[in-house]
Amino acid sequence: MTSEPLVTATALIGATTGLMSLLGGLYFWGYKWGKLETMVKLLWEIDVEDSLRRQRRAGLIEEHSKRRVSQRVYDILATAKLDPLVQAKIALAREKLTALSKRADLPQSDGELAHEIIFSLGLENVKEISAALEETVQGWVSIVVVWVREQQEQGA
Repeated sequence: MTSEPLVTATALIGATTGLMSLLGGLYFWGYKWGKLETMVKLLWEIDVEDSLRRQRRAGLIEEHSKRRVSQRVYDILATAKLDPLVQAKIALAREKLTALSKRADLPQSDGELAHEIIFSLGLENVKEISAALEETVQGWVSIVVVWVREQQEQGA
């Protein structure tokens, strides 16, 4: 009979600990996770915008009233000695990106559009194409962001 209060106290402590753990988990997912996601989006936006500035300085993107892909990019694509598999991946990517540019719900933010591009093409394909063109992933994606926006304007 003397162990009954001990069992009750142990059960109470276990239930309290479990409840605190549950509340801590809900706090993390509800509050902290939201802040973490916002921080990742902000870093992604900064990375894409920085890459767009670097591409403009390199002459791959022209900026007048709106950003445009320069003729130099098309010349690089035309003269690059690429593996036939990479050429096929670029052709497939162009088809997917053309379809993407026709979507009515295209993200307004360049960072979100860059994420959508990587998601639709696949990260491995993006890495392979950018490496074949001797460009960073961010650099190639920023050029593609401008190209998709350009195609969207021409289609509208």
